[in-house]
Amino acid sequence: MKRKSSISEYEDLIKAKMFFVERKREFHDFTFEKIKRGLGSEYLANINEKIERWIDITNFEYFRKSRPVEYYMLVKMLYRDGFYESAIITTRSICEMICYDILKTIKHPFGKQSEISLVNFRTLLRFICIPKTFPNDQFENEFLNKISHPQDKMIINTLFNFDSKSNQYSINLKNARNPGVLNKFFSICSAINFETFDSISKGNYDKLNEVYDLGNAYVHASQKTFKSKKDARKVIMNIGEVVFDIYGIRSIEDLTDCSVETAYQCYPDICSGINFAIEVFTSPEDATRGYYNVPSESFLLRLKNTVGKWNGKWTCHGAHIEGAELSITLENDFLKAYIEYNLAFNDKSVNVIEEFEIKLFDGYFHMQGYKIALEPLVDSVEYAKDFFELEFLGDDILVGVHKCRLGDGKAVFLRT
Repeated sequence: MKRKSSISEYEDLIKAKMFFVERKREFHDFTFEKIKRGLGSEYLANINEKIERWIDITNFEYFRKSRPVEYYMLVKMLYRDGFYESAIITTRSICEMICYDILKTIKHPFGKQSEISLVNFRTLLRFICIPKTFPNDQFENEFLNKISHPQDKMIINTLFNFDSKSNQYSINLKNARNPGVLNKFFSICSAINFETFDSISKGNYDKLNEVYDLGNAYVHASQKTFKSKKDARKVIMNIGEVVFDIYGIRSIEDLTDCSVETAYQCYPDICSGINFAIEVFTSPEDATRGYYNVPSESFLLRLKNTVGKWNGKWTCHGAHIEGAELSITLENDFLKAYIEYNLAFNDKSVNVIEEFEIKLFDGYFHMQGYKIALEPLVDSVEYAKDFFELEFLGDDILVGVHKCRLGDGKAVFLRT
């Protein structure tokens, strides 16, 4: 007999709520702090993958402010953080928002906003894309005369009215609200390769339908298996192209006399947006440095002053490394580092000498181990190369974190 499985909630969430209700403040604070640390650790554990996903789906910089743009930024954050299903379902909503936006600018037969929201998305999209007027010659030569079936011609003639004064055909709004008629029009267009669209291009029309189809599959759970990560990336790339085509700002001149705000301020409960705002610099030199995100001159000078000996210790996978000697040297204007310390291998004391590459950032630096020597040489040992992220605490103390494939820990180095 197959054993039943169950799913458990995170117990400390239940306990924190219970302690709060029971006014057990001290126990609530202990539990809350544990949750906070755990959540922070979980989020940071795969932060590189999150950033890579975020960069991958970011292709456009400036947009006119609108709800579809704000929701587009939201789905990017959802995808970045791994909420693939939610991202897919939200892109489906963006498709509808785009239709609502365009309908505000044209005459349509669907009534007020409260009534429009009850109309099927396909009907709205098809109405938006159908040409609203045709010059007589184009209507007859490029469209009507290519239709061979009499019943199809009759349907088209109910959808458009001829105005002899303007010598053009105009859409019949009353008949254009009929989903069957609109569907038939696009079926005929496909059959005769007629691709003249209004308001939205043929390419964007296809992308919106594809995004909406995939969103429906997730809303209604109509598939047994999903490839949610792959699907989310696909719909976000598609909806991003549509959103930029409709709302995008292509020239920096178009930003003249225009206030610019970061899109990430729209969702303060997710992110304040302060770290993602446009930066302003007071000199061309600072602007260049800021554009490339290179460290400031004052920090570079401070790092050059780290040359010398440092005594360090760190934790790793429950172990405590103490008495390590860090040597920082300046070679051909490049900083390099070496760490020497003793480690126990199978009850034997082994001297470890590890060479590090130093990468500088603004306010902190990385040391990545890439070459290790063991004395005496230990056979059948795969040594985990070390990584440090360090910053200054005063001029003579470096503090930060240590990482290797075995785990993470804290690190401190004191100038000797």
